[in-house]
Amino acid sequence: MVSAGYGPEVGSRTISYSDGTSQQFTLTGTNWFGGSGDTAISSAYQNMLNNQKYGHADNVYQAVIAFQTGKTSVKADLPNVATASARGALASPDLR
Repeated sequence: MVSAGYGPEVGSRTISYSDGTSQQFTLTGTNWFGGSGDTAISSAYQNMLNNQKYGHADNVYQAVIAFQTGKTSVKADLPNVATASARGALASPDLR
């Protein structure tokens, strides 16, 4: 599952296998506030400061990574692609 803030995010990383081989993959995260994609989880509202409700959904999206058939994965590095505007903000890194 992925979600991005401040717009969509894209990052490329590596899956490592027990036989010493590796595979590159690209992971794309859609903006949680109003993106489009295969929604995995959605809230009815957002909780705000002082227990206030904001009537806009938060979304987390499905992301599929194809692993090589017949191999045993030992590690999948996930990208940290926080946008420049979000770096250092409370919500970074954006793509999880």
